[in-house]
Amino acid sequence: MRALVIALAALGLPGTIFAQPIGHIHQVSHCIVKVKDEADVPARAPGQLKSIAVTEGDRVQANQVAAHLDDREAQKQHEIATIRWAAAQHEAESDIGKRSAIAQAKTAHMELRRIDSANRRVFGTVPASERDRQEQEWQQALLRGEQADHEHDTSTYEVQLRHAEMQAAELVVELKSVRSPIDGQVVEVYKHVGEAVQAGE
Repeated sequence: MRALVIALAALGLPGTIFAQPIGHIHQVSHCIVKVKDEADVPARAPGQLKSIAVTEGDRVQANQVAAHLDDREAQKQHEIATIRWAAAQHEAESDIGKRSAIAQAKTAHMELRRIDSANRRVFGTVPASERDRQEQEWQQALLRGEQADHEHDTSTYEVQLRHAEMQAAELVVELKSVRSPIDGQVVEVYKHVGEAVQAGE
């Protein structure tokens, strides 16, 4: 869709062209008026026209919003992505898995030392199978600590991923705004509120 056409006019006397600043109107006789620059302003994303902020004859500035597409779904996707990013940040900041593994390893190691101490005082006080089980429990707690470290490292990548998803959703919201690429005057508006448009039309 060509949502609208914006033109920047120039006044020219024979052999000379002067850009006419927006907002200043001069009445000049015996001159030629030429279009200095013209731009079709297409939608950058598909959707339904929710509002048109300009009418024919309006003066606009570069990057001024000329129309809005329905962005409710895009806004919700952005909201979801923002919440997922916040949740990933919260998860990455938590070290409860690491602290729990450290506490378990410390307890298991203390129990192993108690068993070894008892067996040094009186050989065979605690059976070898019990000592082996306790040592295995200690080793598993150490491994859980390493796993918690790995998960924490992975969670930082998850934060980056969720942040990128949030930025992409933010871009989709922005693409629902139709903006003027130049300073100028609206020459023609082709579409009406409620019409469906495709990107680039």
